[in-house]
Amino acid sequence: MMDQFDESREAFLGFSQYYHDSLHAGLLGLDMERRAAVKTFFKWVVIGFAIGLGGFLITRYMGYGEAGFFVGFIGVVFGLFMADKGMAKVRVKTKTHLVGGICNYVGLAFEAEVFTPLDLSRMRELKLLPGATRQKFEDQISGKAHGADFILHEAHLERKSRNNKNNNYVTVFRGILMTLDFPSDFSGTTLILRERFLQTKRKGKLKRVGLADPVFEKAFEAYGSDQVEARYLLTPTFMERLIDLETIFSGKNLRAAFDGGQLMIIIEAGNQFEVGSMFKTLMQRKRTDKLIEEIGLIFDIVDTVLKPAANRIDYKSKLPTKGT
Repeated sequence: MMDQFDESREAFLGFSQYYHDSLHAGLLGLDMERRAAVKTFFKWVVIGFAIGLGGFLITRYMGYGEAGFFVGFIGVVFGLFMADKGMAKVRVKTKTHLVGGICNYVGLAFEAEVFTPLDLSRMRELKLLPGATRQKFEDQISGKAHGADFILHEAHLERKSRNNKNNNYVTVFRGILMTLDFPSDFSGTTLILRERFLQTKRKGKLKRVGLADPVFEKAFEAYGSDQVEARYLLTPTFMERLIDLETIFSGKNLRAAFDGGQLMIIIEAGNQFEVGSMFKTLMQRKRTDKLIEEIGLIFDIVDTVLKPAANRIDYKSKLPTKGT
């Protein structure tokens, strides 16, 4: 019996048949590789503990005392490293096949590791992202949705700190970065922040913008240099989509900005677009269901934004004039 997936979004119409024809056989092959990798994983775990125990006993027998614990620890770590190495290869291949396949069906491009990341300079100027001395990016999805270009990828930003004369790296951001390009610039800059993210009621030239729905007024703070445009953009539907996006990615501290010709969205979150545990069969439907929901929500955000933005250029002409 063929699996039936959620095709309620227009972009996913016919996906169930595509999955059966183009993805299912590849997943079966990858599942065989996964089983072999699991067996190898447990072999290396046993070898690692054997090396660790042997190193510990020999070192203690030779009279090196507490050094035995260190040698034993190194042996165990070596075993675990080798055990995960094979699993990691299958994990990446599965992600490329499944996430890449879903993206391909809806006309998007997916790159797991090698790609040109977003320019983060403007996000930092707007204080949406902290500075960092080390950056890592993965899982980029890009393309057009409803005619608009967008890029989304994960980011791990770290800052070097000195502690007891040692150079340590501290995570300052881990999550999702997304930009959506528009054909023309916005009149001003509009920021949307979780209330706890910014304590001041005014940020430079940006003034506080009241939100139409009291529910969102409690959840977010908005600031803008063009009050009329900000209110026009921040519809209840758009704000609801932001909450949906934060929820589906199990994120927090979402912030966004309409600036120049872009919408920028930043969410603090763990790893996304993952294919799940390698200790369970790859044929589990819930793996694909989750990825469809994550990718589908990107379309929802773009669609929601474009509706108010399509009329943004001439919104001033719709305002009542004096005497009318």
